[in-house]
Amino acid sequence: MSDFRTSQQVVYIDDFMPDTVETITSIVDGWVSFNKGSRSCIAVMIRPATQDEIKMNKRLMIAQRPEQDIFHKPEKLPFI
Repeated sequence: MSDFRTSQQVVYIDDFMPDTVETITSIVDGWVSFNKGSRSCIAVMIRPATQDEIKMNKRLMIAQRPEQDIFHKPEKLPFI
């Protein structure tokens, strides 16, 4: 059973896939289809689109997502 639903807007997880926001048109046996079947994939290849991605109609990189703390600095590592 998929955690997604018909009409939900999603983006592909991988950068080598298209970066457009897709709208789910059907889900059959874990196979998710978009645009009335013109594109499809397995559910693990997508995630829900954020509100900013929906507004921009494209997947945003992690640093572009405002909900992420892009100014977080990692702890200083010892010099080796």
